[in-house]
Amino acid sequence: MYQLEKMIAEQGDKMADDDRQPIEAAMEKVRETAKQDDAEAIKSAAADLEEIAQAFSKTLYEKGAAAGSEAKAGAPVDDDDDGDEDAIDAEFEVQE
Repeated sequence: MYQLEKMIAEQGDKMADDDRQPIEAAMEKVRETAKQDDAEAIKSAAADLEEIAQAFSKTLYEKGAAAGSEAKAGAPVDDDDDGDEDAIDAEFEVQE
């Protein structure tokens, strides 16, 4: 759950409250269920949380991919860049 809380803190501003609310409710359900002694209820709440978290991650990924493709579409293309910006072409002679 710590990872989910961290993900919501870092990525939550990219999500609408309607998208964020189900995962927050599922996390609260797991917290409350964990206080009980019913192992099946805990497993069920954890499974529900995992399912909702996967949907949340998928939505974040899709929004990130869409934003990334929009950014790439507007970026200029530089075909001359060979990745060796610090390379210097020089000749040298070995002296003996």
